Amino acid sequence: MWFRRDLRLHDHGGLAAAGTDRVVALFVLDPELIRSAGPVRLAHLYRCLRGLDRSIRNRGGAGLLVRVGDPAVEVPAVAAAHDVQRVLVSGEYTPYGLRRDAAVAATLAQRGVRMSSTDTPYLHSPGAVVKGDGTPFSVFTP
Repeated sequence: MWFRRDLRLHDHGGLAAAGTDRVVALFVLDPELIRSAGPVRLAHLYRCLRGLDRSIRNRGGAGLLVRVGDPAVEVPAVAAAHDVQRVLVSGEYTPYGLRRDAAVAATLAQRGVRMSSTDTPYLHSPGAVVKGDGTPFSVFTP
């Protein structure tokens, strides 16, 4: 499970999709995202990562594996080291996130590993809430 925005175990769709499979919990500190984060945001992120690690260990897991670097390098390296067949992620919708995920998925695919987006960190995925005719809302009134 490659954790990104959704740093919790409770009702996590990606973890639910793993079922009874052995799970390697991974977070990649991406220099692209770290560079634009301020000290308060980074301190909050580090507290959340420590909390997630504690939660995983309290449930009998090996803890959160944290890597620093380009996810297109780090995620496939961890997958290879742990003989992973499938990488689960929560959906990403930002332009950078979409490019990053495409690069990671392509590298994983070269190694025969599938990347599956199984959930969203939002209540509804962007684009999922539509009008009765199936088109997106374009006017928002009270």
